Amino acid sequence: MHIRKKDLFMAKKAFCQSCGMPIADDSYKGTEANGEFSTDYCIYCYMQGRFVKPELTFDEMVEIGRKGLDNNPMPKMQKWLFKKLYPMQLKGLKRWKN
Repeated sequence: MHIRKKDLFMAKKAFCQSCGMPIADDSYKGTEANGEFSTDYCIYCYMQGRFVKPELTFDEMVEIGRKGLDNNPMPKMQKWLFKKLYPMQLKGLKRWKN
């Protein structure tokens, strides 16, 4: 079977709908109240059908994400850009849409 570049580019990646973290596999998925994996949220944001920090504000999530990027080994310019774009990314996620 031949996979076209276009198909790879269009492949839908899963991202946590709270923090925006890529969800690479089931080990990063949060859980629903019935124990099944969440299709929307990561293990750091959602456990047993509830948000880990239900009182978390949008601005607090932005700061958490930016601090997480500080610990990422990516190049400084890329890190700076991701930190600038992070609030815009969050606004499009299910938890933060108004």
